Amino acid sequence: MAQPIRHLSRSFTKALYRLLLLIMAGLVFTPASALENDAQQPVSVLAQSAEFNPDQGTAIYTGKVEIEQGSLRVKAHKVTVYRKSDGEIDKIIAEGLNDRVYLQQQPKPEDPIVKAYAMKIDYLASQQQVELTHQAELENGQDSFSGERIRYHLQSKRIQAWGQNKAQNEQSTDGRVKIILFPGEGEQAQ
Repeated sequence: MAQPIRHLSRSFTKALYRLLLLIMAGLVFTPASALENDAQQPVSVLAQSAEFNPDQGTAIYTGKVEIEQGSLRVKAHKVTVYRKSDGEIDKIIAEGLNDRVYLQQQPKPEDPIVKAYAMKIDYLASQQQVELTHQAELENGQDSFSGERIRYHLQSKRIQAWGQNKAQNEQSTDGRVKIILFPGEGEQAQ
């Protein structure tokens, strides 16, 4: 079993944490922001269809979904928000169809835009986890992190990543996780 990746630069880890937290907060339209004024910006949602079912606690946006709020951008084929009976968010799932889900956020004015890509992104509120599945990739400036699956624990800031079995994808570079960190950008890896 793959071991957790623990030795990323602190600035990369902080930016990743902010990105994932803000992306999920932005999807549910709650006031959290990276850039100071992001939370005050209007939320724009474009989709080919939207369905709200208050009895089941779901909101589903389908077809070329685009969500914007300040520096936050989300592009997916489908975004589903699940709420518990008390109204709290249970989970959010963003899915791609032919293209990967695309998420971006700028943590601070002086920071680069952080980008995430995957065919499916799950946010599990009770577990405080975000999981990027299938062709998962994170970019923070020049630094990048990719694998078949990436799990980020919001509380502990722990990142776990798994590659893909070569049998699943003959074009893969033997199924390993790939991390590229550039020295001189923030704090060095420990």
